[in-house]
Amino acid sequence: MDKICLTIALCFFLCCHGLELNLDNPGLPTAQTSCGVLTCEERIVDNNTSSDAIGLFSSIASLKIFKRNRNDSIGERSILLASVSTETPNLTLVTNDVKIFGVLDDKQAKIQVELFKPDDCQSDYSCQAFGVDSQGEILSSIIKHKQHGQQTRSPVDRYRRIKDRLEQLERSVHDVTESLNNFVFQYRTNNRLTSLQKKTEELERGQRVQTEHSLLIEEISGTMDEIGSDLQNRLLNSFLSTEREGQDSVSDAPQGCREFGKVLATTSTTLLESMNRELHQIIDSAQNNQLTLTKQIKSLNESIGSLQHLDMKPPLEYNISGLKYIVSEIKVKAATVFQSIMMDIFRPTVCEKGMVPFFSHGSFPYPLIYPSTQSKFKFPYLCDSLTDAGGWIVIQRRSTGNVDFHRNWVDYRNGFGHLDGDFWLGNDNIHAITRTGTYELRVDLRYKGKSAFAHYSHFSVSDELSKFTLRVGKYSGTAGNSLAYHNNCAFTTIDRDNDRASFNCAHGEKGGWWFDDCDRANLNGNWGGQDNSGMEWDGFISTLRSVDFSEMKIRNVG
Repeated sequence: MDKICLTIALCFFLCCHGLELNLDNPGLPTAQTSCGVLTCEERIVDNNTSSDAIGLFSSIASLKIFKRNRNDSIGERSILLASVSTETPNLTLVTNDVKIFGVLDDKQAKIQVELFKPDDCQSDYSCQAFGVDSQGEILSSIIKHKQHGQQTRSPVDRYRRIKDRLEQLERSVHDVTESLNNFVFQYRTNNRLTSLQKKTEELERGQRVQTEHSLLIEEISGTMDEIGSDLQNRLLNSFLSTEREGQDSVSDAPQGCREFGKVLATTSTTLLESMNRELHQIIDSAQNNQLTLTKQIKSLNESIGSLQHLDMKPPLEYNISGLKYIVSEIKVKAATVFQSIMMDIFRPTVCEKGMVPFFSHGSFPYPLIYPSTQSKFKFPYLCDSLTDAGGWIVIQRRSTGNVDFHRNWVDYRNGFGHLDGDFWLGNDNIHAITRTGTYELRVDLRYKGKSAFAHYSHFSVSDELSKFTLRVGKYSGTAGNSLAYHNNCAFTTIDRDNDRASFNCAHGEKGGWWFDDCDRANLNGNWGGQDNSGMEWDGFISTLRSVDFSEMKIRNVG
């Protein structure tokens, strides 16, 4: 019995802890960013070239992959993950964080599963094939794969993840520091204003005291001058009167009285001089006090001036309640900034090249960008962060065939479907995106397990007044340049005929598109159609066949 080839290539995506065998698979352009690629394959022997075909499959009826949890015993709780058979020979599915592609034809049966969840990368799997050999005997072949523990992460991938997170942390710390500095500056400014107000009040009080002091000195000086002058005049008059009286009687007075009169006159003069000196000392002391007060007021004025120009940074005298208030304010601001940073990391607001998302949306491994005050667009959209360094806004996907694309103008204008399945983002939304800058286009296609892509250096869609006209640039890729035929074509639906044919192409092609006369590519055609109405890309498959997976995505390049 021929063994089924089962290979698992596990590499790290964010926090994945699976095996790492580094399988190079160029047919899957996004596999290097998944955490694992599971491949199950059985080939059919050629009876004409093999003489010993007993025990080998000459035809295969079905091929199935089962998943078992590592703690389950053999045969228990096995879950069918994917299968192809003669009834359903082709399989393309996106569900439960896995991408599944399967095919069964006259040469082989093959199923490939891209894994994105760490738990899936650590699970055990088995693959089973049923068919007959060249002698008509029924054959059943099964092979199991069991995990054998964890290996170390890829150093390059781990370094890139750590580098991205450090850069995010550095930006976060910078934002927190700037916020705290602004808070401290505001607090100090408030304290300066308070100090300035207090010193202004002190200056006003000082000026009032200086004015009152000056008036008091003037009053004291005037009063002292009046008192001194009056006293001096009275004493002088008294002494002169005494002296005249003494002279009139000097001849009659004894010698002792005349001597006493001279002493009295000398003593009076000395007393007047002493009183004048004391009076001037009082006035000088008052004037000195006034000079000291004037200097203090001048110093106060200089302090206020320096505060007004913020040249002086007075020390903040915090009391216990003030410190508690500062700590509380810092905690509130830090919590607000931290919450904003975590939202940016775990729920991105923009789709850009090189972004490393932490969470995916629903059952598909792309993050969903919600409208916010930071986002450019007011509608939700998926961001492919896996393909070619990421940053791709997905505008169309066909993977299950569960959404009808044969719709009218309004539906195609507004968009329809579900972001976790098949959908069209909407011509209005696509125009809103492409008018904000220069965008490139990537188209990923699959047909019976084979993949291809087309890249266009420029992509834009005009507004509704211009009939959502398409413009694309230079082509590169592996799928063929089929979209160039539709360049500069208006959009056509079953109720708006804007194509260049003599009839409405949307009716026969079963979907809205930028038809010319009519198409060489139409990814909105009839799902699974085997005629001209199918999902066409002439450079990849023939006209009478339909691709079983398509994804159109655009990325800003400036």
